[in-house]
Amino acid sequence: MNSTFCRSSVSFRAILIGLLLIIPNNYFAIRTNLPATSSLIYTAVFNIFILSLLNILIKRIIPDLAFNQGEIATIYVMLCASTVMVAHDFMRVMGPGLTHGFWYATPENEWKELFWDPIPSWLTNNEKDVISGIYEGESSLYISYSKAIYFFAGLILGDCIVGGTWDIIGVIRKIPIYTFGLG
Repeated sequence: MNSTFCRSSVSFRAILIGLLLIIPNNYFAIRTNLPATSSLIYTAVFNIFILSLLNILIKRIIPDLAFNQGEIATIYVMLCASTVMVAHDFMRVMGPGLTHGFWYATPENEWKELFWDPIPSWLTNNEKDVISGIYEGESSLYISYSKAIYFFAGLILGDCIVGGTWDIIGVIRKIPIYTFGLG
């Protein structure tokens, strides 16, 4: 770099740009039904490509305002995480995956004895009248299910706790937790 000033990788403007790009990125991901379980999420790559082209122009006009690699990586991670949460294959796999053990439980396969006790009641819904919409149709995702709120709140809280603990361990031990092979 030409200047002695070096910005942080996770800057306020990177988070702000990431939050602003999440809206069109997720809209495109929902409308196109592209897979998000692949190693390369197309919508995020496309947005980073456009951002990189704009960054080339910014570097030529106002070099101090150009994004560094860490800021672009921060935006990319934000776009990938949001795309995975709204993508078609997440909802297609997540809903049935959490309820198959309850819907298809019969005395012959003994799934009730095998699966129902180890799975916490707050994690999934075992009420057949509530989950029947997934398997029989004639239902909408907009019907309010009170247990879904607790599930997703627990999922987000658990992710934050595990990720935060992982990051704190890395800071205390002074080791990089996430390595991207950029060095």
